[in-house]
Amino acid sequence: RCHNGDFHKQFIPITLHNNPTLIQYLSIFNNHLPYSKIRSKIQETLATYIPFRSNLTPPELVPTNYMNLLTTIFNCFPNHRIILSDFNGLLNSLPGSKGAPVVQIRYNGLTVPAATFLVKPGLFDIFFPTDSKGLTCLYHHLLDQH
Repeated sequence: RCHNGDFHKQFIPITLHNNPTLIQYLSIFNNHLPYSKIRSKIQETLATYIPFRSNLTPPELVPTNYMNLLTTIFNCFPNHRIILSDFNGLLNSLPGSKGAPVVQIRYNGLTVPAATFLVKPGLFDIFFPTDSKGLTCLYHHLLDQH
């Protein structure tokens, strides 16, 4: 989210309304998530207003575009064969988050890494590693559904 040129992280509860792809992705990989449990109305309301409670998981950049890519492949190319190649890990990726990217800029011929992904779009190169194991698991899950 951007305010006066600065970017900030913002807590937004995950719902089917605001992020159906993320809900679908997480339901495949994490059937133990809080939204899959039966909760009372009071618990649901409190969870919405207490974003920094102690049971939050560490940050993770979730590759929901894998879902979009594979869904498109299955729908548009039902008899496809697929070979993918990419990096499954990158040097100098941002610390503290699973799936974190490398964020860098070229300055006077040198590559200078950034300490955050909250940078001005277009000025920095942002490279996300491919979670090959997760992508393969998702592919086989979607293959079983088609």
